[in-house]
Amino acid sequence: MANILLVYPSPEVQKQWRFGFSLNLLYLSSILKQAGHKVIFKDYSVENLNLEALTELLSQIEVAIIEFDSFPLKRALNIHNGEFLANFIKHTNKGIKTIAFGYDCILQPRIIPNIDYVLAQEPEKAIAYVIKCLLAKMEINRQDLGTMKIEDLDDLPFPDRTILSSYAEHGGSIYRKSTLAKSTLVQTSRGCMNTCRFCQRKGWTNKYNEHSIDYVISEFHDITASGYKNVWICDDNFTFNLNRAKKILKRLINDRLTEGMHIALSSWIRIDREFLELAKQANVSVISVGIESTNQEILKFYNKQINLDETEKLIRFADQLGVYIVGNFIIGAPMETENTINDTFEYIMRIPFDQVNVKILDYMLGSKLYSELPDDKKNSERHIFACKETALNDFPMEYLKNRIHTFMKEFTASRRNHFINKASRFGLPYKLLNGGVRPHR
Repeated sequence: MANILLVYPSPEVQKQWRFGFSLNLLYLSSILKQAGHKVIFKDYSVENLNLEALTELLSQIEVAIIEFDSFPLKRALNIHNGEFLANFIKHTNKGIKTIAFGYDCILQPRIIPNIDYVLAQEPEKAIAYVIKCLLAKMEINRQDLGTMKIEDLDDLPFPDRTILSSYAEHGGSIYRKSTLAKSTLVQTSRGCMNTCRFCQRKGWTNKYNEHSIDYVISEFHDITASGYKNVWICDDNFTFNLNRAKKILKRLINDRLTEGMHIALSSWIRIDREFLELAKQANVSVISVGIESTNQEILKFYNKQINLDETEKLIRFADQLGVYIVGNFIIGAPMETENTINDTFEYIMRIPFDQVNVKILDYMLGSKLYSELPDDKKNSERHIFACKETALNDFPMEYLKNRIHTFMKEFTASRRNHFINKASRFGLPYKLLNGGVRPHR
């Protein structure tokens, strides 16, 4: 059995504050421990890289597994820092076997310098086999690897949350001290079969896979027993299967598993009033919804089907219940105009969102939009922002950034009193250390 180092490299752009960690590495830790290996975890999205301490650690390591991530976790690539770590590990101890995996490896399979094997698929079923082959200097059979796919998500053990530091579990980061009550992520499904053309997730999975409801409830029993107070359900789209989502909430309510918790989840607005009522009873405090635009031509371009009037009613109902709603919007489609941007911003200001994220359209590797670009426009870039400079719309990049910046200042100022009043009635959405709560802004 081997001493194995699991590494999450530092993102190339560090956010001031964003709770999160790699569930993928935590699943691998559980699997490797079950196989008898010893696991050490280093998350450089949370802690500073200390090369002297890493050098000392590497003297005890036989295998290093580095995750080359895409955008979802920290909204920034970590591949260059991953390549740096691979180089440092090999130059420090040539005998260490190095493995790379992650969404970027699936999106762009390639040879990576100083990496002994690049695993360009979901890693959980294959990781033990790859390690065995590398340590025994055996050939890795790609045909065998092709059979090592996750068919039943329930085959996975619960992620190994014991390897997380207390600092990470309480929201600490390189730039912020720990402020949250004990917090974690949970994943009840993988994938989403919606057809949004800007979404890159189809690049690493073209299927939807879900845990059984019994598995989800069992994991929540474990989460509750471990004392977690903030839980982020990090499914690509928790309500893709709305009936299943409702059944999970009903079980959480009936088993009283989320009492004293605050839960956040994402839904691309495939919800109804019953779901919102159940969410409130289950202590869901934050729902992030994807709306993107209020212009029908742009929504058609995104292949995004949404009833804006019904969405407004649902958000107003959620606000009455005391559920905090985060709205996600995109500007910069090819047919975007001043009027369509203004219409979207007016829609946001009219509706009681508690927070909004407004992004510039990004043609990301793995998305349908990116695949439709001519090769000369991609120019080997993993993502390309839509702007006049890239000939993807008529607006200069700096203009789009300024529009968003100005609007966000106006939005924040306009919501201040609403937010204070809502918080006084229903409390704030995230629990803090020592029983306090922290606004999600």
